[in-house]
Amino acid sequence: MTIPVAGATGKTGGPLVVELLNGTHKVRVIVRSRERLPAAVRDNPNIAVTEANILDLSDEQIAEHAKNCDAIVSCLGHVISFKGM
Repeated sequence: MTIPVAGATGKTGGPLVVELLNGTHKVRVIVRSRERLPAAVRDNPNIAVTEANILDLSDEQIAEHAKNCDAIVSCLGHVISFKGM
């Protein structure tokens, strides 16, 4: 299966991506910083990494990212903290 994951560097998305790759799925992620992905994830041959802010992508770019995928997972969210307030 090919699965794009939004929020792949977060507290939910990060472990999900690891599990998907362990299950030999092909994973596509859009991340603001490739360096926030663990090296084992970054170097996995079954991952395709797009470095961008997802909010800056056009509808066409998002559609292309999801093209020919079997499922789409969104782990986008907000971590409640005082950081950045």
